[in-house]
Formats: sequence, structure tokens, C-alpha cells
Amino acid sequence: MVTSEEDEKRKSEMPETADSPETDQTKMSDDPQAEEPDAGIDTVEANAEEPQEDTYATSSVEAQPDADEPVTEDQPADEETLHQESTPVPEASPTATAEKRGGFVPALIGGVLAAAIGFGAAYWGVLATDSDDGAIEALRAEMAEKDAAIESLRTDLAGQTEAVQGAQAALGDATAATTASVDEVSTRVDGMAEALSALDDRLTALEKRPIEESVSPEAIAAYEREIDTLRASVSEQRAEFEALLTEARETRASAEDTAQQSSARAALGEIRAAIDAGAPFAGSLAEYEAATGESAPEALAVVSESGPPTLAALQASFPDAARGALAAARAGATEESGSMRAFFEKQLGARSIQPRDGDDPDAVLSRAEAELRSGALQSALSELDALPEAAKSELSDWIGQARTRIDALESADGLATQLTQD
Repeated sequence: MVTSEEDEKRKSEMPETADSPETDQTKMSDDPQAEEPDAGIDTVEANAEEPQEDTYATSSVEAQPDADEPVTEDQPADEETLHQESTPVPEASPTATAEKRGGFVPALIGGVLAAAIGFGAAYWGVLATDSDDGAIEALRAEMAEKDAAIESLRTDLAGQTEAVQGAQAALGDATAATTASVDEVSTRVDGMAEALSALDDRLTALEKRPIEESVSPEAIAAYEREIDTLRASVSEQRAEFEALLTEARETRASAEDTAQQSSARAALGEIRAAIDAGAPFAGSLAEYEAATGESAPEALAVVSESGPPTLAALQASFPDAARGALAAARAGATEESGSMRAFFEKQLGARSIQPRDGDDPDAVLSRAEAELRSGALQSALSELDALPEAAKSELSDWIGQARTRIDALESADGLATQLTQD
């Protein structure tokens, strides 16, 4: 240790300075200066990194040396040695080395993955490119046009419904007037028939009366001719009244049938408008049944309370349903070995938004969506028939809603055709 070396050196120097008064004076004058370096050593050692207990104790002893110990010229060198030995050596930081050792490879891998993802996203239309923006804007414009067309159709149907209801009311008034006229004619015909019957009875009675001897045969012949003429006139009038009565009854029946047809057409127009809007139409369906006396088709009855799905709703819900169906189809299919496209399709869930040829599920769904956007719901369902069972199962809810709408429309069209034929 440093303290032991200093003690031995000081002991070896003490005989040379013991008998010298000058040395005593020098030591006495240098004691304050000798304490200052020792104090500095204490400061250095106290600030050293985690000092040992023995070193701390030694420094305390050196900070307070005995007054009788001599101070030599070698002491500053010892203090410098102590200072060098007690100064901690800074350790090298491993952080920079670690960063240099692992920085290039992750950056290279990240760059390759980013480039591959960017390529796949751009290839399958995942990124929002300018062409996609144009397609989206075109789709929005098409949807806006369809909404405007539907709104115009609703307005036209409302106007037609009001016109039919007005015509129905006018026809009802005319039917009532015709019925009253027919009833009046019937009453008159019945009265005329009774009058003719009474006249016929009188003529018969006159024929049976005995002829007096004073009446000439010429008078009797004239009387008989007059009776025959009267009978012919009565028969002719009776035939005319009977024909008029028959015509009146037919007119009344035709008016009633026309009124029923008008009521049925008005109710059917309301039903068709409700189907387009996805609104309930139970009241209109009941009016149709009352007007025709026939039961409505089951496809209309099942959706009359809640209304069928609208075309706009089916168009809006198809993308999510298609993504689920495509994921199910890809999960059940064998992935192509080494195919970059298969990798991105599975990892990113990429889906074609423009129609393309092919029999794979993505191509089938792209064509079905194109048909759906154009309003051809039946054609879209026909395209979906080519999907595998896993994809069809995932799309079962959407397909069921689409078929419900198609069945309702076909039933309404069938009723309209039947009314036209009748």
C-alpha cells in the first residue's frame, strides 16, 4: 500500500535530519504547507468511484501527519503517485458498439419489406392512388344519380297514386250514379211490366165477353185488330225495357269491376313504391286483397310489415361481405408455392375493385360487385353461384337479403301483369 511505502521512506530519512536545527525549522515552517497536499489527496480519494474502507482510513491518517515527522522533497512525487493511482479509469460505453453492430441488417430488412408491401399494395389497389380516387368519385357520382332517380321515381309514383285515387273517387261517384240510374230504370220497367200485364188481362176479359147481337161483324173485327195492335206494342215495349235493364245491370257490373281494378292498381303502385324505398306496405297489401278477392303471394306477405332490403343497402353492405367471403375462400384454398401474389393476398387481404376475368374467388366477386353497382341484382347473384362453398357460407346472409328483395319484386311484377291481362 502507499502508506506503508511512505512510512518506510520517512523512517529512512529521519536520522539525516534529527541533529540539524535547520531541518527542524524547515519542518516547522513547512507543516502548514504539507497539510494542504494531504488535504487535496483526501479530496481526490473521497471523490473516487466507490472507494474501499482501507483506502479511506489511510487517507484520514495522511491528512493529519505527526508534527515530528519530517517532510522531504520526495513527498510531492508520492502525492502525484497517489493521485494517479486513486483516479478511476472510465469504462468504455457498450451502447455505441451495440448500435453499430446491429443497425444495418434491420434497416435493410425493413427497407425490403416496405418496398415489397408498397409494390403489393399498389398492384392490388390497396393504396389510394389517383385511379382509385377517380373510381371512387365515379362511384359516388353514380350513387348520387341513382339516389336522384329513386327520388324522382318516388315523386312520380306519389303523383300517380294521387291521380289513381282521384280517378277511383270519380269512378266511384260515376258508379254510384250509374247504379242509381239502373235502379230507377229497373223500377220503371217493373212498373211497365205490371201495367202491360194488367192491360193484357183486360184484353183477355174483353175477348171472353159475349158479343151482343146488335154489334156488327165489322165492328167486332176492328175491335180485335185494335187489341192485337195494343198487344204487339206492349210486347215491344217490354222487350225494350228488358234490354235496357240488362244493359244497366251490365254497366253496373263493369263499373264495379273497373273500380276494383283501379283500387288494385293503386294498391299495387303503393306496394311497388314501398319495395323500392324499403318501407312497410301491409295496409296497401290488405287493400289489394280486398279489391281483388285474392290472397297476396307469400314473398310479399313476409316483408309487408318491415319492408324488404333496398338496393342501396345491399350495395353498401357488399364490400364487407365480399372481404369476409374472400378471406374464407383463401383460408380454405392451397396457397401457390413461392407466389408473391398469394402472399400479399393472404397477408393484406387485397381485393379487386374493378371487374376482371377469371374463375378465382377474387375475380368472381369483382364481377358480381360490378353487376351490383349497375343495379343488376339477379346477375350479381348469378355470378356468386361460381364461388366455393366456404365463400358462399360467409355470404349467406347477404345472399338471403338479396333474394328476399328479388322475390318481392318478381311477385309485384306478376300481380301487375295479371291485372293487365284481366
